[in-house]
Amino acid sequence: SHAMNNPTNRSPQVMRLIGAAIQAARIPMRILNHITLEHHRAMDHIMTRITSKSVFFPFAFFEDGWGNKSLRDRFEKEIQENAKHSTQPATISPALTSHVSIAPNVSIQRGQFMSTCPDAREVLPEASHQAMFEFIRPVDRAEARGPAAVLVPGLGEPWEVRKLVATELASKGVSVVLLEGPFFGARRPKHQAGSKLRTASDLLVLGRATIEEGRSLLEWLRGQGYGPLAVAGCSMGGLHAGMIGSLSSAPVGVVGHLAAPSAHHAFCSGILSRAIRPEAFNTQDQALAELEDFFKLTELSRFKRPEFPAKAVFTVAQADAYLPFDISSKFWETFKLKWGCQVIEKEMGHVSGILLENEVLPELICDVLADQDLKTWYSNQNNNEPQTPEN
Repeated sequence: SHAMNNPTNRSPQVMRLIGAAIQAARIPMRILNHITLEHHRAMDHIMTRITSKSVFFPFAFFEDGWGNKSLRDRFEKEIQENAKHSTQPATISPALTSHVSIAPNVSIQRGQFMSTCPDAREVLPEASHQAMFEFIRPVDRAEARGPAAVLVPGLGEPWEVRKLVATELASKGVSVVLLEGPFFGARRPKHQAGSKLRTASDLLVLGRATIEEGRSLLEWLRGQGYGPLAVAGCSMGGLHAGMIGSLSSAPVGVVGHLAAPSAHHAFCSGILSRAIRPEAFNTQDQALAELEDFFKLTELSRFKRPEFPAKAVFTVAQADAYLPFDISSKFWETFKLKWGCQVIEKEMGHVSGILLENEVLPELICDVLADQDLKTWYSNQNNNEPQTPEN
């Protein structure tokens, strides 16, 4: 993830080259799909070997163990309260830079605001106090605001890939807020190596902050007159998108591409468990079992059904080594009955599904935003409410 306060992240030419490379790599992968899906699993395994406890990336997740374990009980109470009583998201007035063109008919602004995570200064590292985002949108949307989506990040998801998705959506008439997650990119604390969170409780704080910042951004977009709205993400971002959709004060579309059903599915069931050092925990022999229990509160099934549950879509990869299909598919089979959402199986792995099949996410977001009930609700709201002036 690239620092969002840099004058520029990547030139449009470089972004086009990255897009072309992804398209070229996609062709042989799809040809192989007719024979086997094992190349997708192999890609997941190779990526984990390279990026975790290797010569190139020597650090593991949670090197400092549990962190502040009391945060778990505190956050669990908040989840239970939210399930009983819907709370309004904190209001934000982001400071925005001027428009810069990044593609034909697509412009970008950068913005920031104080994180709306409760007790942000207490629980977040100083580098994460300011929430940062990029606002990528069609240049002809100055008057008729139209549909918009908030994209929340996956764990270690490359910024360039997320920006390609946002630019693709903007070219189709959808404005996109690209949130830089706490603990990542320009918001990464100095003592943290890459996306390797230092403690298990950091993951809970990251999730709590992402959820509240995402809710505030959706409410800000609604106040600007945008709609219909959706929230989306890949992997961990897909899990957080589901949580944000559940807690949203207005109906929003939800898209979770290869979404983790919970943090314990991601860190205790698949190959990411190899990226953890059990010796960092005081109960080394039982570290994974205790981590699974510690992360139970992150299960999406603990969150209430959204107001428009049929507008929620989740994808599951059949050859996913990070979220093994036999385990995750059981979760989604039960979950879709609770939420009334769509669950779509895809012939891909985790890494290939995010890096190479990056056209899936914008297609699903456009499908969700095209829902007539959602469009009607926002049309009625925008006709009755005065719009907030934009910065």
